[in-house]
Amino acid sequence: MKKMRFFPAILILVLLSSGCNYFNTNKKMTEKEIPENDITFIHTVFFWMNDTVTGEERAEFEKGLNKLGTVPQIRNYFYGRPAGTDREVVDNSWDYSWIVHFSSAEDQNTYQTHPIHLEFIKKYQPLWKEVKVYDTSLKK
Repeated sequence: MKKMRFFPAILILVLLSSGCNYFNTNKKMTEKEIPENDITFIHTVFFWMNDTVTGEERAEFEKGLNKLGTVPQIRNYFYGRPAGTDREVVDNSWDYSWIVHFSSAEDQNTYQTHPIHLEFIKKYQPLWKEVKVYDTSLKK
């Protein structure tokens, strides 16, 4: 019976570790260390939704983000809501973040004009009042 009381803790650890991304952001990589087929461009978007957006519209928006993630040039994508961390330097004013990894800046440029991306903008733009984009290059 004593072994069973550790089971929930072990299960939680397994579930948490299975959700981790393979990309190690703790190690600074030089340009020579980044393989040509690896992630070299990160596209981060923050959305501020209109105050009138309903829960159903948010659910549809999230489905749209998942469809957007099917653009072939995307290596990995993540989206989420503010974590609500309470520190002076943290901005929790946005409603959704969209973080996309690409193999190259060229792939990101192709994504910008891809029909799925253009469809996403056309369909969901009425839901947001502001968007900010931060692009990061891992190569010089």
